[in-house]
Amino acid sequence: MTRRMRKALLNTHTRRAITIPAFVAGWIFGTVIFPFVIPGTAVVDFAVRRKLTVVRALLQAYVFITVEMMGLVQIAWLTAARPWMSAEQWLAEHERLEGWWARVQLDWARRIFRLRITVEGEEALRGPAFILFIRHVSVIDNLLPAVYCVDRNKASMKWVLNWFLLRDPCIDIVGHRIGCTFVRGSTEQSPREIGRIREMAAGLRPGQGIVIYPEGTLYSPEKYARVLARVERGRDEEALNFARSLRNTLPPRLGGTIALLEQRPDLDVVFCSHSGLEGSLDKASIVAGGLIGQELRIRFWRIPAESIPRERGELRRWLFNEWLKVDAFVSGGEREMSCG
Repeated sequence: MTRRMRKALLNTHTRRAITIPAFVAGWIFGTVIFPFVIPGTAVVDFAVRRKLTVVRALLQAYVFITVEMMGLVQIAWLTAARPWMSAEQWLAEHERLEGWWARVQLDWARRIFRLRITVEGEEALRGPAFILFIRHVSVIDNLLPAVYCVDRNKASMKWVLNWFLLRDPCIDIVGHRIGCTFVRGSTEQSPREIGRIREMAAGLRPGQGIVIYPEGTLYSPEKYARVLARVERGRDEEALNFARSLRNTLPPRLGGTIALLEQRPDLDVVFCSHSGLEGSLDKASIVAGGLIGQELRIRFWRIPAESIPRERGELRRWLFNEWLKVDAFVSGGEREMSCG
């Protein structure tokens, strides 16, 4: 991405002047050509792949952009109705929209790709406010906290999100209105962004929690190799042993993660691990059929605030131990069984 494009993304008015018309134009264009493209694509797709992988990907893309358009219409309505809403109503309506948007996207993905979804430990999402640490391996798992925390269990959550998601106008607008923090995760930005994460955590409303993807980026074997090489260049033997123990995840980025735990020691922590999305790292993987017929297994578990260490060294070791459980669940290892 060029410097000019990065600046456009970071300027709110410039960004939305580009992204909203682009999505509207994309939806209009897709609606016009969709009835003509699908039949021909289906014939070729069936003859070559026999799983209709491209047709399924096109269907999901059209569902995505249609739901996006419906979300923008609801955002416009909420904007017009703002003078008649209290701050609590304003937040609640945007959280309702957030949950609906994600649920519809996931429901259609389940139908189109014949996903089987099983969930363990969903009761961990009920009760007092919490910080959610979730594994990140696919564009699909961006939906899981909004579906299971916000939509199904009515948890009020703020998010720490990758700034690249600002390209999506619904995530951009709703995210800013509910107080999310968008981060770039680069080394030169880290101190400033950790400060913003601390401010967000300090400013939580009563009963409100936080969602964060501790890895900071999508997992892939190539990224794991780069991260491991970076850890090996350091002098932290404990972090190196931990990183070498991982098989399915990246080591958590400690800056923002530890900052949240230190800023809000009063909050419980919920971990979320999942498996079945490894073949859907990006759009190309989805087009190649990596999502078709998969079983998406999801597990949540809660750690009470009083059980979480406060001293930084112990806190880091505790996080390493819990993240090993996240990693083990993916491959069904023995450590998964100790997740209580």
